Amino acid sequence: MHLAKRLRPFDVKIIATKRSWPNSMLDSTKGLCIGINGTNYNYDDLVDERGSHDDILKFASKADIVVSCLPMTTETIGIVNNDFVSAMKKGALLINIGRGGVLDYEAVYNNLKLGHLGGLGIDVAWTEPFDPLNPILQLPNVIITPHVAGVTQSSFRYMAKVVGDVALQLHAGKMPYVGIEIVN
Repeated sequence: MHLAKRLRPFDVKIIATKRSWPNSMLDSTKGLCIGINGTNYNYDDLVDERGSHDDILKFASKADIVVSCLPMTTETIGIVNNDFVSAMKKGALLINIGRGGVLDYEAVYNNLKLGHLGGLGIDVAWTEPFDPLNPILQLPNVIITPHVAGVTQSSFRYMAKVVGDVALQLHAGKMPYVGIEIVN
């Protein structure tokens, strides 16, 4: 729901699935939730259409951008597989900010190469550290960040350190140790 709250100002239609929605989320009269920093908001103000796990292929077919925020569990490993990606609109973007293992690497890679997927943005990889020579990085429509896109105080400090270290390494004429490779 935190992502929906951040996306709402952009006036996008937000459709979301959850394995189970608390009853208060399904009843608009009880949809009040305690949000970030204790602020209240109503789920009806954040999510335009809610679905269950059974709706993921239907929802994938409606979205221009699919954002996976899933944790890694036995139920979610490889859930974004060929059936899922094939159900997505041609040219849709796939973004994964959850765990790398929820994406089926071969399905995503093949659909990127075939042009079905319009692009991929990931902050997490199938294996970490991610191999900078991985063929998926050679594709022009792939953006990967080195697992630093979180929004906590400690992650901000870590991001600043990574960016600073990379800048110093580049300034010294060295390749960054974090596996950054210029591919385009």
